[in-house]
Amino acid sequence: MTARIFRTVPLSMQQDGWWLDAPRDVQANRQAARRRDTMKLGLLVALIALGDILVWNVAPAPSLAVLVLLIFLAGLAVGWPRLGVRA
Repeated sequence: MTARIFRTVPLSMQQDGWWLDAPRDVQANRQAARRRDTMKLGLLVALIALGDILVWNVAPAPSLAVLVLLIFLAGLAVGWPRLGVRA
């Protein structure tokens, strides 16, 4: 099968399917992103469970401070690779 190029179609539209042929490294990046997202979901579930344990039927002051500190540390751990001097 030969490719037909219609002269009436602009060049930008003729080359518009560049994203259909994704190289292998793009697929590897997607898998790595899925692993990171799974880690973030697990961290979220752990923080919710820990929040229930720390806040349910206990004195709010010390346990709430611990929970806020843990949420801050989790956010720092998730966002650390993207933090830079400009951030």
